[in-house]
Amino acid sequence: MRTQLLLGVAAAAIMLPGAAYAQSTGSSDFEGDIVITSTRVSDSSIIIPDVPKSRVGIGAELISRQRPGQTVNEMINLLPGVSFQNNDATGAAGGTFTIRGFDSSRISQTLDGIPLNDTGNYAIYSNQQQDPETLDSVNVNLGTTDVDSPTASAVGGTVAIRTRVPSKDFGVMLSSYYGQYAGRDDPLNRSLFRMFGMLDTGDILNTGVRAFVSASRLEADNPFSNYSRLRKTQINARIYKPIGTNGDFVSIAGQWNENRNNFLGSVPLRTDASATRVVGPNSSNRAPLTAAERFYSINYPCVIGGPTPPSGSTAGAACGTEFDRRYNPSNTGNIRFGSRFTLAEGLVFTVDASYQKVKANGGGTVTLYEGCGAAGNTARVACTAGTFTGVINTTNNTGNSSPGGFAYYTGRDLNGDGVITPNTSITGMAPSQTGTNRYGVVAGLAYDLNENNRVRLTYTLDYGRHRQTGEAGFLQANGEPIDVFPINNGIKDATGALIEKRDRKSLAILNQVSGEYRGKFNDLTVVLGVRAPFFRRDLTQNCFTVAANGNVACVSPTQVAAYAAAFPYTYFGPGVTTVGTVTRPTTGSCAVTTRACVVGFAPPQNRVFNYNRVLPNLGLNYDLGGGSSVYFSYAKGLSVPGTDNLYNAFYYARGAAQASPVPESTDSFDLGYRYTTSKVQAQLAGWYTKFHNRTASVYDVESDTSIYRNLGTVDKYGIDASIAYKPVSNVLLYVFGSYLHSKIKSNIESGVLSNGTVLYFQTAGKREGGSPDFTFGGRAQATLGLFDIGIQAKYTGARFVNDENLPVVTCNVTVVAGLCPTAANVPTANVNTAAAETQIYGAKIPGYTVVDLDIRFNLGRLMGDNRKTYFQLNVGNLFDKVYIGGLSGSSGFVGLPSRYTIGNAVIGTPRSITGSLVFAF
Repeated sequence: MRTQLLLGVAAAAIMLPGAAYAQSTGSSDFEGDIVITSTRVSDSSIIIPDVPKSRVGIGAELISRQRPGQTVNEMINLLPGVSFQNNDATGAAGGTFTIRGFDSSRISQTLDGIPLNDTGNYAIYSNQQQDPETLDSVNVNLGTTDVDSPTASAVGGTVAIRTRVPSKDFGVMLSSYYGQYAGRDDPLNRSLFRMFGMLDTGDILNTGVRAFVSASRLEADNPFSNYSRLRKTQINARIYKPIGTNGDFVSIAGQWNENRNNFLGSVPLRTDASATRVVGPNSSNRAPLTAAERFYSINYPCVIGGPTPPSGSTAGAACGTEFDRRYNPSNTGNIRFGSRFTLAEGLVFTVDASYQKVKANGGGTVTLYEGCGAAGNTARVACTAGTFTGVINTTNNTGNSSPGGFAYYTGRDLNGDGVITPNTSITGMAPSQTGTNRYGVVAGLAYDLNENNRVRLTYTLDYGRHRQTGEAGFLQANGEPIDVFPINNGIKDATGALIEKRDRKSLAILNQVSGEYRGKFNDLTVVLGVRAPFFRRDLTQNCFTVAANGNVACVSPTQVAAYAAAFPYTYFGPGVTTVGTVTRPTTGSCAVTTRACVVGFAPPQNRVFNYNRVLPNLGLNYDLGGGSSVYFSYAKGLSVPGTDNLYNAFYYARGAAQASPVPESTDSFDLGYRYTTSKVQAQLAGWYTKFHNRTASVYDVESDTSIYRNLGTVDKYGIDASIAYKPVSNVLLYVFGSYLHSKIKSNIESGVLSNGTVLYFQTAGKREGGSPDFTFGGRAQATLGLFDIGIQAKYTGARFVNDENLPVVTCNVTVVAGLCPTAANVPTANVNTAAAETQIYGAKIPGYTVVDLDIRFNLGRLMGDNRKTYFQLNVGNLFDKVYIGGLSGSSGFVGLPSRYTIGNAVIGTPRSITGSLVFAF
């Protein structure tokens, strides 16, 4: 039907059987007939179900209009409240993602009900998402989650991805595209290529069993530098068997995904240009100011030990060491089981189960030395009794201080000359390796008390075994790794132990019970729910924690006892001056006796953290008649500290306040209005969230550590709106917009002077950094003969860079208690008259507008009534807008802690053009 080409009329209208909008089978089945409204036109583009919460989504029709293979996170960027910055044109390089200003570590993303967030830091990896041709819909809960959701962190909302049901009829789909980046002043030809195939078996031997299997391969050049090519391979399959005619079924689905990509387009967020500071990925570089500056060259091709470039983007960089040379490979797979069984009239049992496996890493190069380390000595020394090997520090933490002597000490011949020389070194790679085995179950029982009242009870399990290591690997002569996974054959030290920069094992376990009631009282629908999650984090740290930021020293296992004796650990609580025979230091921050003080290194250990909370929610939906309805929702949210935050706490002794990071929690309220007729569908929602114990986390790409700060209470509120209008059958107009405001209640502590005076970053009354104040956009689509033409645009408003809402600056002298010691920042006695701050970037990242174009020529209609065969042109960033995208290394563009923090940001993706040929029957 031609109306299927039109955007903006809700798919919730009269959808195909089995359409699902919630995360799990149980939630989808429980909502059931709530989302059916007879006044709506059947379409599968924009989805706005009649549920008593703010939910929006996209269907298969709109998905098919985007560039084939694109990540779903880019596609839902057309929805209000959502902001996504893609790192490249294909989606295979990742990106940054927020909903209502909450970064992706606070958003639950699921595929057929199974959690896709990382079990440790809750990040969403948008480059690993399922091929869009295999999807039915993607739905977004703004600010709330479903009661049975298997998530440790969903205070910002949820994204529910649903796989398509295999067709009842035999079918084949083949798709291929080729294209190029077409950015202004780009000196190189950068290609994009993808192939995809899918086979539907149809009903197998009239058994009702049907299945599909698909495979894809994507390759694309780096859009910015002269190095690297993205590669992605994915296989999907699903077997589906309906049971009877009442919606019961069993299903098994699976996915395997391999990504081979490098970090790209990540530049320091500073624009202080000079003859020596040019655009590039290293700390000595800066961000682009013009279209031409987006494109830079690194030291490639090259030979290790050969000459380094005297000028250019990466002047002086040794072969293989630039940020762009860092690989970020991943192998991920899952198996998903879904089912629904009617046990008796009105009694339905649903169960989803899953297994997931992850092998992935990311990181750069390091220098490995042949010598050993000696306590109290920063030099590399000959290996003798009492010396150490490993990735370690050799000078002590003398009292809340940073230890020195850090290096990779191997104690072995590395360059193959047969001689162990302490200062001889090689360049190797040492990424952060992650291996995860994860099991999940969501089982629920729903009962219809009568035709207007329904209840359900659900149990949810999420069990993840998360192994995080940091093996080192050798490089080839051209700077390329011998194996992108050093864990396969890591470098060993003189004792036979693997050289590791980290070594820890985490068990992330969720047991949750939840209950929900739905009742209809004439025109009023009431939903009452409660979930009680029991989170357990069983963490084993096999290295020494040497600093409050979580830095570790990983010594050879045979030397652990000797290393502990060389750097004994002592914790002084507030007011404590003596522990045993050890006296509290009287220098630095330890001189302030009202503060905690740590001396030495915290030894390897195991700790268990438990977080439990009862989380209620309420939803009301009132039908005003004439296509109008109003709704109200309240939800209590919880975000448990991630493993990085918890491992940082190992620096402090058990029982100390800092040793028990507190969870974030939210109270979220939505009040909305919907209007639906045969031609118009509109939704307007006002929302308010009180965010308690808001933790700001920023990843530092150079030190491979995360910095955490508690912003205390933050108030967030805003408006989300969308309207779709179809004046005639072959024209559709859709617009959406959002306004977001936040207010941090308190100043953040920057440090403490030796006399006990506490200094602060000026965050009170400021907005959270990283969140756009306004976003709005739209899409227009029309059918003209054999052509379908669509154009869509989105404006992303200005974003404060940091939580102080101040310009980014550098300090020309040593900072004092976290601040540059100018008269405006510190007490008079601490002022350095030579101190000065130099601005290197403004307070805000400017807003930007990106326009995309898609044109489809329906080839199949020339050969009959085949509407599945066509040629499609996609142009991304049509006008080649130059802009700054997301913050590199973060799960969303979260604001930096202060004006002194220089982050790495990703350059906005240049214009790209692809032509796709799709053949299907």
